Amino acid sequence: MIGAPLSHRSLARLGIPAGLIFACAVILGWSAGDVIVPPPSSRPPSAWALPRPRTEDPARDFAAVMAGRPWNRGSPLGGGSQSRAPAVAAPASWRLAGIAQRGGEGFALIASGAAPSAKIDYARVGDRLPDSSVIVALTSDSITTKGGKESSASAHIYRLFGAKE
Repeated sequence: MIGAPLSHRSLARLGIPAGLIFACAVILGWSAGDVIVPPPSSRPPSAWALPRPRTEDPARDFAAVMAGRPWNRGSPLGGGSQSRAPAVAAPASWRLAGIAQRGGEGFALIASGAAPSAKIDYARVGDRLPDSSVIVALTSDSITTKGGKESSASAHIYRLFGAKE
């Protein structure tokens, strides 16, 4: 029957295991909340000192970066080989200072003179440079010139961020 009370024998059969489980849980749980503290370390604390000052040389770092030529190492992004003339350092009378785009037209920024007081001029394809060479091609990072004092028969490529050779 559903509503009939359990006999004493059934209660004993269920009560003894339940009591043992409760007693084990109390014994095991009693010490479960204790925090184990590690023994203190025997070495003394180290003395505090100021950190060493930095001994960086920005000029030396810049020269190292420029010597490594991190930009445009000569291979295209796609990986294929191109037949281009080797990059040549600009003569002392001028240097390639930058490339600019304005209204869909590209301009080369040409610096003439000594570095602190250099004069910047805009030049397009077909314009003459201070060494009497002519710009024949302009890309996003280089210009190609033909003619000039060095050689009138071969083309020279001047790249931005190229190491002086």
